[in-house]
Amino acid sequence: MNRKINISTFLLIMLFCFKSYALNFIVTNTADTMTAGTLRTAITNANAAVGSHNITFGIAGANPVINITAGLPLPPLARQIAINGSNTGAGGGGGIVTINGNGAVATGFNIGLGGSLSTISNFSIINFTSQGIQIAGDNITISNNRIGVNAAGTTAAGNGQGILVSSSGNAAIISGNIISGNINNGINWTNQSNGPVITGNIIGLDSTGNIAIPNGTGINTSGALNVTISNNTISGNTGTGINMTGINSTFSITGNRIGTNSAGLLAVPNNLGISISNFSGLNPGTITNNTISGNTTNGITLNNADNITIQGNRIGVSASSNPLGNGNIGINLINASSNNKIGGTTAGQSNTIANNPAGGIQVNGALTNRNAITRNSIFNNNNAGILLLNNGNAAQQPPIIEGVCYTGTTLTVKVTTPAIADAPSASVMDVQFFASDSANQVNEGRIYLGQVTGQLPLSPVIFSTIFPTPSFSPFYVSATAIVRNGPSSAPGDTSQFSASVTPFAISISPAIQVVCPNGDINFSAIPTSQAITSYTWTGPNGFTENTGTIPNLTIPNATAADAGSYSVSTTSSVPALTCLATSAPAQVVINSCS
Repeated sequence: MNRKINISTFLLIMLFCFKSYALNFIVTNTADTMTAGTLRTAITNANAAVGSHNITFGIAGANPVINITAGLPLPPLARQIAINGSNTGAGGGGGIVTINGNGAVATGFNIGLGGSLSTISNFSIINFTSQGIQIAGDNITISNNRIGVNAAGTTAAGNGQGILVSSSGNAAIISGNIISGNINNGINWTNQSNGPVITGNIIGLDSTGNIAIPNGTGINTSGALNVTISNNTISGNTGTGINMTGINSTFSITGNRIGTNSAGLLAVPNNLGISISNFSGLNPGTITNNTISGNTTNGITLNNADNITIQGNRIGVSASSNPLGNGNIGINLINASSNNKIGGTTAGQSNTIANNPAGGIQVNGALTNRNAITRNSIFNNNNAGILLLNNGNAAQQPPIIEGVCYTGTTLTVKVTTPAIADAPSASVMDVQFFASDSANQVNEGRIYLGQVTGQLPLSPVIFSTIFPTPSFSPFYVSATAIVRNGPSSAPGDTSQFSASVTPFAISISPAIQVVCPNGDINFSAIPTSQAITSYTWTGPNGFTENTGTIPNLTIPNATAADAGSYSVSTTSSVPALTCLATSAPAQVVINSCS
């Protein structure tokens, strides 16, 4: 019995001896030497002790600066270490600690593979020639730092790049930082790490979120898997806001402001908003609910990128929907970018794409095809709302609008569907209808009206909907054709907008006519361009006259009884579509002429 107790006691003692406890190493001075109380000593000792540890700061004076010795970087983190640069420990003077490479040290914090699960928070990390933070470990958290700017977040003190992530395991969380003023990339992800999250950062601006302190590129990823980029402000960078290349896994870019201030109201441009290139699309990526406006060139460019969904974005308008165009194209699809979806089937999936001088959406190249563009609000873009170049989307032609009736609040449109350019013989098409305002009626569609589905090519289509009078008048109707390989297939090649057509209407010229007694009253009816069957005129004192297909009314030898309001009604006739329209009244005044 005693032997068993002795063995049990021995095992408990051994377990106690080998159990690791989290230690707290306190930095109390700004020296960069291997002496007591320095950061260099704290990292070295934490690496040497088994377990996970903390490094905190209690340095006299507010916002202390630790200048790293030229040519002698800090030791890499080889354990799980949480380093918090808030200078609030015992004896600390407050603020945050600045780690300064003074242009003579390559890297600030270097987190090795043994440093997995480490955190770096509440520092200003400046003037390192290669990167402020290098990450090779897994599951790292980088939060609430200023990387490339001073502790106040107002002045550039750039590193070669802000954060370099070369881990190939489970990736880091980068949140709540200001990453600005760095010479090359703000964040650079270079390996196939899984699940990186970049959220809630300001990248390219100062701490107010209003003034540019540019990086070269805001975020650059090449090979990272399952990337999430959410709720950041990525603006003011001299290159691209988000540049993703060579990825074969899902990604989500959502809720960001790209090219604007943090409020999403004013332009602080990147050169280009988002660029996705060489993406095979084996697993789809999404770009959703962002404000992508004010950039110098394009809002979004897809370059040899497939199966990307772009929905719910503001592209060329501010967060408050005021004009804030990009400098060139809203969305540019090039170099065999195919099977992408711009818009969707519900109002919340619609993009607003406006105020871009070279066009709303451009699809360029014979291999750039099967891109579905559905239910978006596209307006006030110069050139065209949707532009197909060099056989993009198989140069699919739009429907031809033959007539538009608008009676009360009922809008009826007749179109003829186009031929299908590049799809199996079983293909059908959907036709979507839009309304635009008079200033921007050519090749655009501001308000989605509805659609007819499953139509055969070269067929007449009648569409009818209730459409309350819009805030703009007159309005114009346009349509697009969207090819599907079969009745149950996903939408594919989408055409440009059709030529826009005004609803059938009629007016009278002149609107006011002054006539002497015994003079002639002469009115002309001015219809929109649809075939007319007859004109019926009405006027004061029960006057009525049908002038047949002649649009002019003459009343000779006018008397005082002929003074008053006149209107004209007419009927247009398009096969299978008949429209009735009545003009606003015109006035006749009989003047004594004495």
